[in-house]
Amino acid sequence: MSNAGSRPGTPATAHRSKAAQSNDNGFFGALLPARFANALFAILLSGINTFVITGISIGWAFGLRAATTPSVAMSAWFHAYLNAWPVAFCLVLLFAPLVRRLVAKLTSTT
Repeated sequence: MSNAGSRPGTPATAHRSKAAQSNDNGFFGALLPARFANALFAILLSGINTFVITGISIGWAFGLRAATTPSVAMSAWFHAYLNAWPVAFCLVLLFAPLVRRLVAKLTSTT
């Protein structure tokens, strides 16, 4: 492990200012203020879930025909995704606080 530019025995970030260290939020960095965390959570969770569920549903409905007509299957999946995602987004926004409270009651911090 190299500590290029720093004194021996100190972490590599020791030479950086506190402000620079607090703004280091990993690979993506802080793209949005924290007040948007719930909305971003809902967008990502609903988008991923809708993507997977509509893909499985369309794949199940088309079966082996999806291999012979991939453009039709992809078009059907895309339209199903566009219709289902706003519904999933609203449901996540509505139910996420309730689920978080329920999880907090059902789990222990010890």
